[in-house]
Amino acid sequence: MVNSRVLIKGSLDRDPKMNDDGTVTLFFTNKIESYASTDIKEKGDSIFLVKLSKNQWRRIHKAVKKTDREISIMGFIKASINKKGTPFIYVSPIDIKIYPIPDVEELPKKRGFRVSTLSKSIDHKELPRISWIDKLNEDDFIDLSPELIYLTEEEHLKSNISSICFSKYENEDLYIAVRKTSCNRYALVSGINRFIVGKCLNKNFKAYVTELSRDEFMKEFVVK
Repeated sequence: MVNSRVLIKGSLDRDPKMNDDGTVTLFFTNKIESYASTDIKEKGDSIFLVKLSKNQWRRIHKAVKKTDREISIMGFIKASINKKGTPFIYVSPIDIKIYPIPDVEELPKKRGFRVSTLSKSIDHKELPRISWIDKLNEDDFIDLSPELIYLTEEEHLKSNISSICFSKYENEDLYIAVRKTSCNRYALVSGINRFIVGKCLNKNFKAYVTELSRDEFMKEFVVK
């Protein structure tokens, strides 16, 4: 028995599919390299379907559409068949990165993705962690104003934060997790940096309401 994951690198060669629930589906065709063995080339190209959460797409959509960028996606895989009977490989992404390509002039107009599959027993401690935000849907969050949220967790009260890059959050929603303590009051559970930014800028939060403490939340969502 093995645990498998796939690494896909390349650039978009077709438009992403925007789904009704806010998720985005990317379709990639894996071109077989010329030096590959005959038996695999005879089987033809493979189709990879990668489904990004709304938050994952929001973070990369501007960069990934640029011609001088390359996307790298690592994810778990599952072989499947669509309604028309066409086989494809479903990829659930666990890590997404965008890289600049130095020499833009030498880029072809369309470039296929390079795909590497890694099949072995995996130490899950080595895998990139998925942000807890990406594990939730957009409708799991509610809008909360800064004055309704305060600090109660000892870890937050003793935080020693030397600097926060406010420009990082300038055009982004401030996602945090909170615990309801009274009719209209909430205690911060996770997202201390965003909490400070929201308080300073008087900017509303996108808040996920949970009954968990900070430690319980970190364990439940495997937060670093």
